[in-house]
Formats: sequence, structure tokens, C-alpha cells
Amino acid sequence: MSIVQTPLRSPFKKLPSTQHPALKIGNLNCRSMNNKILDILEYFREMNLDILALTETWLEDGDIVTPAILKECGFTLHASSRRKRGGGVALLAKSSLKILPTKRRFKPKSFEYLEATAEGPNLLKTRLVVLYRPPSSSKQEFLTEFEELIAALNEKTGHPLLLGDFNIHVEDDCDRTARDFEELLIDERWMQHIEDPTHEQGGTLDLVINRDDESSPPISDVEVAKSPISDHYAVTFRFHVGKPSALKKKVVTNRNMKDLSIEDLSTRIIESPLGQVVRPRELDESVQLYNETLQSILDDLCPIEQRVIKDNDNPYWYNEECAASKRKRRKAEKKKKKKK
Repeated sequence: MSIVQTPLRSPFKKLPSTQHPALKIGNLNCRSMNNKILDILEYFREMNLDILALTETWLEDGDIVTPAILKECGFTLHASSRRKRGGGVALLAKSSLKILPTKRRFKPKSFEYLEATAEGPNLLKTRLVVLYRPPSSSKQEFLTEFEELIAALNEKTGHPLLLGDFNIHVEDDCDRTARDFEELLIDERWMQHIEDPTHEQGGTLDLVINRDDESSPPISDVEVAKSPISDHYAVTFRFHVGKPSALKKKVVTNRNMKDLSIEDLSTRIIESPLGQVVRPRELDESVQLYNETLQSILDDLCPIEQRVIKDNDNPYWYNEECAASKRKRRKAEKKKKKKK
């Protein structure tokens, strides 16, 4: 009798893409939020994100300006202030998403983290954990405390998602800590999804991890791209836990002037009282005749129509000047790519 051994599933294998509704989530080490707030907002909008996990925010307990700006711009920020130089983690989300911070009972020494749940209509309960491990912290202590965090998450309800800057070179097969980390994920049945370098100098440091079982929603469309915000690359992906409708609908009225024939309009004006020679009128009477006649002609040739549209609720800071600058930048980027 022969025994066939089934190999353990690699924690670095990506799950297949799916067409089910999903939250688009970003993961970025920003190396300070306070002096990059506009860049972060622009990146959030450019990538059409629902949630952005940020590490090394450098936010402190007394910082009130950045949270106030984000709230004014229509975002929700949940942050855990840094404990010392560097550090700090945060979750930035659309205000339409219900994000509730979770009280932490576990207080590790080797890393800092923020835990919160995302809930809402058409959305499976999602447990978000943003983690940052300083490079100077004990790797062995981190593995022990990280295993405790995983065990705690396994006992909680909802679909957990771990992301952040782990400062472990998971791409290096010769790195003992990376191998131990991989074995831990396999033993606990969790999966790591990032394979590409996430830092300018190389190294896969910024990770995305979730449970590796059939009941866990899949992760798809994983992308790693250079970011103008810091020396870390930005990670984006879709987590298929559903997606609540964030856009409001409103009714607008307009005329389809593109289909209006200039010749028909000219003919109707000439045939109207406006095209006839009449005795001089009072100013108010002339203005009334002008308005009523043109209104009648337009209603006939180009009637008012009602349409239901989605209201994007663009933040006040995103004006025409911002849009023009974005178009100019994209044009320059395309021109640069053609020269290569």
C-alpha cells in the first residue's frame, strides 16, 4: 500500500480572479502623512480605492490638522499614534463605509497594529488589521507575538485581512526569519499574496495576508507599482467581500443641444414674432417676448429631459484646476513612455 503525500499549499500563491463585488484596497508605507496629505488624497482618488492602509504615518497624539482635513474632504481616518520615532498605522476609508475600531487586548512589543471591522449592506463582515514592524525589533519575538495575533483572529467573527509593512524579506529563501514566517502561515492556514518587490532597493516587505480556506473571500487583481509618495511601492488589490453602494442618485434636467438643428432654429425664430417688424415696445415687454418666444421654440425643438445620475460627491478641493493638472500630467507621462 502506497501513501501519496499531498504537498502543503504555498502561502505565496495568488487566488484566482473573480467577478463578485469587491472592495478595492491599498497598502502603502507613506513615511509621514502630515506633509503628504494632498498626495495621499490624490492617490486614493486616482486608484479609486475604498480603503487605504497606511504605515509609518508618523502621526502623534497631538496631531489634529490631518484628521480634520480628511474629514472635511469626505474621508474617515482611524489611526494609532506612533510609539517612538517612525511608526504609526492608520486606515483611511470613504465615509460611506462603516469602519469601527476594535479595542486591543493584545499589546505586542515587536510591532504595532490597528484593528477595525468594516460592515454594511451588501458587505460581509471584514476584520482589517494594519501592522508595522520596525526593522530594529526582535525577529524571534515578532514571530511569537504574530502567532498570538493570528490565533486571536482565528477565534473572532468576520473575514480577517492582515496588511502592512512587516520588514521581512519573504522573497529570500535563505532568510531564516522568512522561512519561519512562511511555515507559520502554512501551519495556521493563512496565505500571503505579494510576490513582487515593494521597495526601491528591492525586497518584498509590504504584505497582504488572509485565511487560506474555502470559506474565505478571494483576493484578486494584486498590483505593485511605484509611488511618488515614498520609497515604498504601493500595493493594490480587490477583496471580494461585497461592496455597499456608496454613490447617491439624483435627478437632473437638461436639453440635448447637440441634436438641435441650427437651420430649424433660425427658421423658427424668423417666423416668430421676433422676426417681424413691429411698433416699438417697452423694454420689459420686449424682454418678456424674447424669453417666452425662445422658450417655446426650444421646448418644441429640444425639449427638457430628466435623467437619473450617480452623484460622485467630489471633494471641494478637486476642482477644474486639479482636473486640468491631472490631464497635463498624464499627457507628459504618455509622452515620456513613447520616448523610451
